[in-house]
Order: sequence, then C-alpha cells, then structure tokens
Amino acid sequence: MKLILQIISALFACLFGIPLCMSAEPPESYSDLLRAAVHHAGLYRGGYLLYSPADSTGMQRAGELWPSFECDERLVETAAIPYLVEVIRNGPDWQEGGDYLRSHIARCYATLCLAATKDRLAYPVLTDLLQNGTWLQDPNRLMPEPATLPEYGGGMGYAARKMPRIPSQDELEKYDIRAYAAIGLGMFGDPNAAAFLLTALHTDSAQMRGESFLALARLGNVRLIEPMMQYAERDHELSQFVVDLAMIRLTGVRFQTRYHREDKTLSFVGFPELGRFDIGQNPHKKVWQHWLKVGRQWTRQRLESTYQDWKRMKGGPLQNIEGNRRWKMTQLGIAALPFLIEKIATGDTELIEQVSQLTRGKVSRDASREEVLQWWDKNSESWTMPFENKP
Repeated sequence: MKLILQIISALFACLFGIPLCMSAEPPESYSDLLRAAVHHAGLYRGGYLLYSPADSTGMQRAGELWPSFECDERLVETAAIPYLVEVIRNGPDWQEGGDYLRSHIARCYATLCLAATKDRLAYPVLTDLLQNGTWLQDPNRLMPEPATLPEYGGGMGYAARKMPRIPSQDELEKYDIRAYAAIGLGMFGDPNAAAFLLTALHTDSAQMRGESFLALARLGNVRLIEPMMQYAERDHELSQFVVDLAMIRLTGVRFQTRYHREDKTLSFVGFPELGRFDIGQNPHKKVWQHWLKVGRQWTRQRLESTYQDWKRMKGGPLQNIEGNRRWKMTQLGIAALPFLIEKIATGDTELIEQVSQLTRGKVSRDASREEVLQWWDKNSESWTMPFENKP
C-alpha cells in the first residue's frame, strides 16, 4: 500500500509540474536505513546486537580475537554524514515501537557509522562527542506527553494509550555515547586521537576507560604501550582481559598459558620465573609488565632458538614441524622485527613473509631484500618496542 501511494504521489507531482518527479532520492532514506538497523538489532546478552561497549568483546567474527563492527554500507557514504551528525546531536526522527532506549542506541549506531566513513568531517564530531557527549541518565526524561502516545484497542471497545517501556538505569549506562565515540576514534585511526583517548582514561566511567584503552590499541602506535601499561597498573577496575586483548592487538604477541588443576592456578610457559598465579591476581597484567622489562632479550633468545630449529628442518622430511617453527616466529610479535630484519639483511629473504605478516601487509610478501631494508630504515622507530632493557 505504501508503495502504491508513493507511485500515485509521484504521478500527481509530474502531472502538475512539481519537480518531485525529477528527484534522485534513493528508494530508502537514511532514516529508514538507520531505523531498520536498530530494529533488527535484537537483544543479545543484555545488549543490542551491534558493537556494544557493555559486551564488545563478545561481538567477534569466528576466528577473530578483536571485536568487529559493520555498518550498512549505504550509511557510510559521504552524503550520509549530515544525517548521521543530526542523529548524534538530536536523536532520530522516530521512536522504535515505543522503546525509547532504541532511539538512544540509534545515536550510538550513528556514531560508529560516522567513524566508518573515514571522512575528515567525522573527526571533530567524534572528538567533541568523546569530551562533551551526554547519554540518557534519567529515565523520566524519556516519558512523552500522554497525547503523543500511540493508541491500542482496549476492552469493551475503548482505546487506551500504550505506555512505552522505560529502560532501567543499568540499561542506559550500557550505552554511554562517549564510549562509542572512543570506539569510533579507534576505528577512524587518526594518530592525533591518542591525546584525547589518553585523557579519557581518567574519566569516572569504567566503561569509557575500557573502550578508550582498546581504542588506543587500534591506533597501532607501539609508543603508546608504555603510558597504557602505566595506566593499567593503577586502574584496578580495568579488566585484565581488556589489557590482554589490547596488547595482543598492538604487539602481535601471544603468551602460552598452562592451567594447573591441582591447585587451580595459572602459569606462563615462556616465563617460568613468574611462578603460578591465582586467577584473581590479574596474571595477564603482570605478565605484560614483566615482558616490558625483559622483552628484548627474551624475544632475541626465543627467536634465535626457533630460527635455528627451522633452519635444521628446512628442506627435510619434517615439513609440518618446519612450518610450525615459522609460525612460532610470528607469535613473538612485532618485537621480533628488528631481529628478523637482521636475518634478512644477511640474505635470509624467506623471512620476508614473516615480516609481512607482523606488519599487517605494510611490507609486501613479494618485497625484495632492498625494499624491506629501505622500509625498515624509514619506519624502525615506529615499530621498535619501548623495552626497559636496552641491550
């Protein structure tokens, strides 16, 4: 019926010379697209099925450690930016099924879509939102005037006003729009956002601090590791899982753990000197702090040992084990780059594949030895870990 009315309206517009028939308006407006996205979000573990700060680490694609977000591609167009900014500032021009929480969630969704445009116009909006954004705190503010409420059929032929579901304080606090601005700045990737995100680590919202910590990791600057870990040591509310997730993203290092059933403790295979930890002792925070102290020598020793094993097996009958040794070199993360570059400089160009993996394609797999060395000469400072031990 709606489509028929639209066709009739268009015909009348053309007949009477109204320029509507020349309109290039898309079949679905941005408002319709946003409404559909939020409407189909559905409930998921106490939050809507989009990148939620309340449960962001649960929103992962299969096989990926890092939480991901995808916006409708039509809402990532440059032309959609004015609409997205309007929604962020004033909310959408609709209320979804009487659920006023979804209207606020639409603002959060629009924030992530704005970041996904990667347009320079988005950056000042996101930084302003991070510093000054507000989220719905008082559920009574959401109560509309009775005359504006939709009606539904009541008993005995009477109509009654349908009261909307008023969200609880806990529900509202899951969707602090400042936390979404932090996520957006991480997605946007501007290195200048680091200063704003580091400041956001000192706000009163634990949720916002956690998302700002993850967003700093998204920026990919290893020079941020030191201030991030100094902060993590002070903030006891910051989840060790968030710290582990951020550091893995930033460094590419993965520590092998072993769980001891007899006393329900955890140890790290690569650091026997640390002993065993009770789970409640924040072991992941502690191992990252220890790694920053001994990481340079630890990485060199483990890489050299794995490299020698690989050389002995290369071309032999143990091809699967040989491949495993190559994989173990990449598990040492970005910290291994200086030592891999040394090997490549002496002629071991087979290791260029490992360098390409660790740099996420910044160095091509097909790069020549000279190209790799030139790249390292220009970029080594940005890819060298700030370890405490300098030898």
